[in-house]
Amino acid sequence: MTGPLSDNQPGYGGGMARHRTRRLRGVLAGALVLMAAALGSLASAGCAEQDGSPTVTFVVALLPSEMVKYLDVLEDFTAQTGIEVNLIAQQYEQIRTVVEAEALAGRGRLDLIELDVFQLPLLADAMQPLGPLLPTGEELAGKVPPDAWAAGQFGEPARLLYVPHRLNWQAMVYDAGVLGEPPGTWDELLAAARAHPGRIGLKCARYEGLVCDIFPFLWQAGGDPLRPDSPEALRTMQYLQELGQYFNSSVRSYQEESIRLAQELREIVLHYNWPFVVPIYRGKGLLPEPLKTAPLPR
Repeated sequence: MTGPLSDNQPGYGGGMARHRTRRLRGVLAGALVLMAAALGSLASAGCAEQDGSPTVTFVVALLPSEMVKYLDVLEDFTAQTGIEVNLIAQQYEQIRTVVEAEALAGRGRLDLIELDVFQLPLLADAMQPLGPLLPTGEELAGKVPPDAWAAGQFGEPARLLYVPHRLNWQAMVYDAGVLGEPPGTWDELLAAARAHPGRIGLKCARYEGLVCDIFPFLWQAGGDPLRPDSPEALRTMQYLQELGQYFNSSVRSYQEESIRLAQELREIVLHYNWPFVVPIYRGKGLLPEPLKTAPLPR
């Protein structure tokens, strides 16, 4: 197979372990502190060795700023355990492509992977249960919200296939130089939109980011995504229909990066996005002034 896993791919760590015959082990996007326990368990389970040292190949979706922090953590981990970690930065879709190819071949090079939440059921059949590899599983489960831990369990009886590795959530990014104070309620958001028509942004491209932007409105209205015919869902859609009159004309193409750039270029005065935008805006001298972050309007 050609593509994501060439040895000279930018963002790769050290040498790649090549002899893998086990099924793949996975991690769900969630809290960094859990990674060390999973890595230690994998190495003790018999992963590849390089220069006589146990080695784990870990593939994760990282931004450059995150890579530095990961390498600091892994350096300490290796110093304490003697376990080398090959850290590979890839996008989620590339990770999925390689997992599917290795599962089909029955062999591969990956030990530990990070997946986006929506991919968990799609790749569950390619994962090895983590329960036997995590003797401290109950202790780890107590460190994250129960729903996050439960999301990694599949089958009947349920088997632990993923552990939370990164928990994050969206905030509203707004232009304080234009808006002054952030809109804190639906009514205030609508008033801001009316005052600045064509300058409201949501991620409305047809991908999972659209779900991430729309569901908070539904939840705030007391609705359930599994009941699209409920009064709460109708109220949500009616509100979004009214708000949508003031959207920027490019919203149908907005995803995380394009909407971030639109805010940077002052084409919009607010949008929802993930924490990765904060250091980017700060590095460009745009945050904390004129851009700021606030909770989503309720």
